[in-house]
Amino acid sequence: MYGKCGHLDDAKAVFQSLDASKRSSLSWSALITAHGSCGSIGGAVGLLNEMEEQGILPDQTALLPALNLCPTHGALAGGIVVHKIIADRGLEKNVIISNEIINMYGKCSQIDQARAFLDRMYFRNTGSWNAIVSAYAQNGHQSDAVKMLFVMQLEGVKIGKIGFVTLLKACCGPMFLKTGRLIHSCLPEDVLHETDVTAGTSLVHMYAKCGSLAEAREIFERMSCKNKFAWSAMISAYVEHEETRSSLECFCLMLLNGVEPDELSWRF
Repeated sequence: MYGKCGHLDDAKAVFQSLDASKRSSLSWSALITAHGSCGSIGGAVGLLNEMEEQGILPDQTALLPALNLCPTHGALAGGIVVHKIIADRGLEKNVIISNEIINMYGKCSQIDQARAFLDRMYFRNTGSWNAIVSAYAQNGHQSDAVKMLFVMQLEGVKIGKIGFVTLLKACCGPMFLKTGRLIHSCLPEDVLHETDVTAGTSLVHMYAKCGSLAEAREIFERMSCKNKFAWSAMISAYVEHEETRSSLECFCLMLLNGVEPDELSWRF
């Protein structure tokens, strides 16, 4: 609480008031997060070494918050230090931690390191593949992200909705329309846009940004469930293509269907 409120000294004071023998990994994790919330990434990473000095080996509870903080603040150096601690502790075989390492490198724009780490992972799950697909997509490597999609399918790995949504978000221009259609064609039955509002909304956004309003409208009309985000996506699509009248008509239809507009809808 003190960390999120920007009062790092108070957070430290509460931590110091705890009996040393009663400080668990959860306590250390809270202090690490507090440092991160106050922008002290070096201090957050340094706490991992302090834990070891006090005879407490950093585990998943403490390591994951430290890893998550590094890309948020662009602290690649801190991420590398945390990765080294993980490797020295022999925790790279922990798939949850390993997936976060891929995420860290991807969010720090170190796509080669992310891919190299994936290739040498002891065990990979769907989260591992989703992490590398996201890393490629976030760094503008759409073609590589799509290639990974097909590699996953060849290996019998299910990408999941999060992975597909990430790929669709990466398609943000007319030059990616063909790629977007390819990703759309690979949607599994349990993520069909007719029944899944998240997938449908992502497709509407993708087709609109890639210049195909007709396909965006077709997807929207075929969706059996439409929430405020789906309606806002369609209104936004009309606005992007300068069809003001259609955007207003869509807004009125949203109201007639009993969907309460949010700030995003009003803005369009």
